[in-house]
Amino acid sequence: MRNGVKLNFNHLQERIKQFDGIEMSKKQFLDKLKERLTTTDIEMVKRDVLPFIKNSDELEIWSSDYFLQLADMVKFE
Repeated sequence: MRNGVKLNFNHLQERIKQFDGIEMSKKQFLDKLKERLTTTDIEMVKRDVLPFIKNSDELEIWSSDYFLQLADMVKFE
């Protein structure tokens, strides 16, 4: 998000079709992403990534709300 990289939805769509055998619209993708973000245990995610992060203070901002805000900022190619 910080660097303005856009999501190549056509590529993602091909991978979704390849692995799940379904087609998904951009809206359906964002809805599914947000659903997953609201049900994810962010504290468990933090514990999982902690060994790979140099500055653990960077994880303080991580929350479901934070990631939902990022999901709203997704730009597509």
